Amino acid sequence: LRSMLSIYYGDMEGNYPDRLAALTINGKYTGTLPYSKLRPYHANWNVATQTANFPNVEYGSWWYNNATTSANYGEVRLNCSHTDSKSSVWSSY
Repeated sequence: LRSMLSIYYGDMEGNYPDRLAALTINGKYTGTLPYSKLRPYHANWNVATQTANFPNVEYGSWWYNNATTSANYGEVRLNCSHTDSKSSVWSSY
């Protein structure tokens, strides 16, 4: 997902999309957004929350910072505070 965003950013001369779903238009970057596979904690999601601030409520979906004025503009993370098999928090990736 980050690689797709990076290519989009280059193609659009330094601008990220307003919504991650823009990566699926005409299938240029991807046909569908990848699923966030965080079982057994959450259902598999291929949708994103688009906000400037990381959500306080955990969904197990993608989070995308689409605020052009934010220092973290274009950042994408998993919206999950559970840990993986190595005890790393999913949202830290």
